[in-house]
Amino acid sequence: MNTVSILSLFYGSASVHKIIDSVIEDICDGRNVFLLLTEEIDRMHISSHVFNALYRKEFIVEKVDVSEIEESLSLADALGQRLQITWEQGKERTIGNLLNSDGLPEVIILEGLETLEDGIARNWIKMLDQWVQQIKTSHDAGARSTLFFTAIPAMRFFQNIPNPGPSLSLRWWWGIPSTLETQCLCRACIENGATEGKLQAQWVESIVPGIIGNDVDFGSFILEALYEPMEAIETRLIEYAHKRSWKEEILKKWGIDETFCRSIKTIATDSISPLMPPPKLRELWSKGIVSWTPENGAEIHLAAIAVLGWKNEIRHRFWREQAKLLLPVIDSLRIHICEKMTSEYGDNWHTRYCTPSNIQTTELQESPLACEWGYLEYIFKTVHAFRKQNSLLSLIMQARSIRNKLAHYQTIDYFIYAKFIKEYQAKARLLL
Repeated sequence: MNTVSILSLFYGSASVHKIIDSVIEDICDGRNVFLLLTEEIDRMHISSHVFNALYRKEFIVEKVDVSEIEESLSLADALGQRLQITWEQGKERTIGNLLNSDGLPEVIILEGLETLEDGIARNWIKMLDQWVQQIKTSHDAGARSTLFFTAIPAMRFFQNIPNPGPSLSLRWWWGIPSTLETQCLCRACIENGATEGKLQAQWVESIVPGIIGNDVDFGSFILEALYEPMEAIETRLIEYAHKRSWKEEILKKWGIDETFCRSIKTIATDSISPLMPPPKLRELWSKGIVSWTPENGAEIHLAAIAVLGWKNEIRHRFWREQAKLLLPVIDSLRIHICEKMTSEYGDNWHTRYCTPSNIQTTELQESPLACEWGYLEYIFKTVHAFRKQNSLLSLIMQARSIRNKLAHYQTIDYFIYAKFIKEYQAKARLLL
């Protein structure tokens, strides 16, 4: 199988371009920018996107990796050295004097903050706060000054960064991508050979977007397991949780319990925004535990749920997506069968050979299209006049079984779906 991953296409997607465009707009308006990311997002990749976008706008931009700066110097002095600034004789080497120096780029992209020890990282954040204040002073005086951009892991920094204002914008990697956009990414993967046939393609495109939240890395990770029974899928979920170092005791320490699971949508709805996570969810969002999409709202990561052993919730998520895929197909088949029987046997075919006790509803007496699967199976098995239609009976029995499982919130394994669709396709000519 040619495994073109969802992740490999993600960074070129519309939602990524949209938030990069928002960053560029902030910088064009004279604001410094912190972009707060969840930990699975490639920060270097995002910085390169911003660099290229600024370059296309003809900004003078320079990247600075702060992990390579000499620790023995003050931060302003070290940054000036990295930018090859010549300090005026006798001037104190502060961030204010640095920003008033000649030869600075218009924008500095700072990388590597997450690699620093806590104390050093805090000092950098303090210096960037001073930077923001200096920019505000420059703007008040009608001047422009060098701006900074940095993409940082929210889990480590979101509680310490300065508040946004006229000279500082905070951008949050929240709600990216949506379920709809993930579906588009899945389709692009399928077109590039990520599945081995149309049935697998339909299954992936229908199931993956609704179970991964915003975690595209997880989408690539879980893809192969989707064709296995639910027990194998649950094992794969736990493997991903281990990859993210999510253990049951840690999750419970973070407050992930059944009460939280039930209340999460209410928490998000109280102060929902497509631009930033609600304050009550920010810490868990920063750890990748909580995601949000316009389609499904805020949800706990499926891998975390697997570690906690909440099998009902896992199966509910899969059922939700399977129902969207299968129920319309099954009902369409039911209507086609009823229409075929009406065409061949007349409008009363469904009541002609049955006693009143077999006719369970008024709707069924009024219209042959109201026949449900149980009744269809009954008359195909018992009415001798319909014996020549027996080739449809196994298809009817499969459809009834799948529909009944979905009606009772049970999941369907891929091989059952594939068997049903293949037989439906093989017998489609019989419904003409």
